[in-house]
Amino acid sequence: MTEISTAELYDLYLDAVGRCTSQLRNLTDEEIGYNLFEEFDIGAHSFMHDDSLTKLRHGGFIDDEMLAISREVRKRWLALQKRSWSIAEVKTWKEWQELFELCDRLKLKSGQP
Repeated sequence: MTEISTAELYDLYLDAVGRCTSQLRNLTDEEIGYNLFEEFDIGAHSFMHDDSLTKLRHGGFIDDEMLAISREVRKRWLALQKRSWSIAEVKTWKEWQELFELCDRLKLKSGQP
């Protein structure tokens, strides 16, 4: 198995971040569920894992602030997974809104539109 490059890892990291922003609330319920519970879930476990984040930091792709925010995002994501959520709850509960705001900050710091 070939290891992906740090640049490829960063692209996957950015894709994950982009699937968990406040813009998600503008999507259909089905799209929200897919982006969060399928795509972002994989990204949070893989591309926000401490090993991946360390690689991105050492490669100069993220700074210390992004590293800290990413760790917080992953921690909150894992905590939120301890129960089932309806899409209506995802759209309105404070815990979700805070998670989206953290990802908004990451997206802004990365220079993504």
